[in-house]
Amino acid sequence: SVGGTDTREADVAELSRQVGYVFQDFENQLVQETVRDDVEFAPLNYGFDDYEERATRALEMVGLAELEDRFIWELSGGQQHLVALAGVLAMDPEFIIVDEPAAQLDPHNAHHTYEQLHQIQRETDIGVIVIEHHSEFIGEYCDRLIMVADGGIEWSEPVARGLNRIDELLAEDIHPPQVTQIARKLPEDYGNLPDGRYPVTVEEASRAFPSLSAQRD
Repeated sequence: SVGGTDTREADVAELSRQVGYVFQDFENQLVQETVRDDVEFAPLNYGFDDYEERATRALEMVGLAELEDRFIWELSGGQQHLVALAGVLAMDPEFIIVDEPAAQLDPHNAHHTYEQLHQIQRETDIGVIVIEHHSEFIGEYCDRLIMVADGGIEWSEPVARGLNRIDELLAEDIHPPQVTQIARKLPEDYGNLPDGRYPVTVEEASRAFPSLSAQRD
């Protein structure tokens, strides 16, 4: 159920007014030659009179306003991913779902994409959901972790608690952040664990284990 709509009975066109989806293979949803034309495509075909304003706003949200006249094939993979994201934002959805945003990007562009998603989540009313196996990104950027297995939700937790369910994550071949796994192997009296849990980000680990941090610049 999405906003009261039964997804088993609604068609894709109806749902796309509420939910924007960015594919893992995001190149497959880029259908026009230039950046602006691609971002305008959906609202124009829905008959929205303000399709140009929608595209302008979406391009500004993802930081691509200056590239609006560029051809899609001139862009880097990270920029193409942001064009796909702008295309769904132009529909002004209630939610956006981004499938494996880090999968096809180098670490720099993956972090940049997550920064854009984080900014959208902070500055708009749009809910942002990512499908992700790279737990470092989950620990750094996400608020809530939902484990999906066997066709349903296994559990839903705040990220810090969810990433501490280490054995359950490993059983599903999801590896907790490296700092979490390292902290688990250290003696219990080695640091000050926040709320009795292992840290899930490097920043948390530096506070939890100050003696280790002091040995490095």
